[in-house]
Amino acid sequence: MTNEFIFTAQKRDKVGKGASRALRREGFVPATIYGNKEEPLSIFLNPKEILSQLPKSTFYSHIYKIDIAGLQEEVLVRKVQFHVVTDQPLHVDLLRIGENTVTRMHVPVILHNQHVSPGLKFGGILNFIAHSIEIACNPKVAPTQIDIDLATAKVGTVIKIEDIKLPQGVKTYLPHGYAIVSINASEEAEATTTTESN
Repeated sequence: MTNEFIFTAQKRDKVGKGASRALRREGFVPATIYGNKEEPLSIFLNPKEILSQLPKSTFYSHIYKIDIAGLQEEVLVRKVQFHVVTDQPLHVDLLRIGENTVTRMHVPVILHNQHVSPGLKFGGILNFIAHSIEIACNPKVAPTQIDIDLATAKVGTVIKIEDIKLPQGVKTYLPHGYAIVSINASEEAEATTTTESN
């Protein structure tokens, strides 16, 4: 597991809107851990830890460890509620990860080497269709991101869902033939291609 980060949490003795508001006034963020056929666990987190991870593209697909009084669990961030004005986190839902956990999740698509792509260098237009892909699997075998290399991509290149090799046990709901990214011809690219062929 790369980029391991451990959230520090404490159990909540009281639950409910009043207790949650009191925690927020003290500078904490209420959270709930659920899943793996266990009882939900009410905790609170440090908002600085959440905000430090939130900008990462893999925030919702990375398995995090959470430390609760010395005991650690593996979790997946499912949802973060934000204040409509301040954008500060108000509540976090965390999915407990077990060996038999199967869930749907969105994995970000990351493009590489656009700067050396022949199609883009000759004026082609990048059409980035699917910035993330919904998959279903045990998060332990899920990729945290889908990497697509455009180093050799030419004008007319279309990368479809079937072109992406997913790990065993990982399935997607996108239909066969669904385009993830393509490089479309522009007038400039067509003119360059015609010149090269003459």
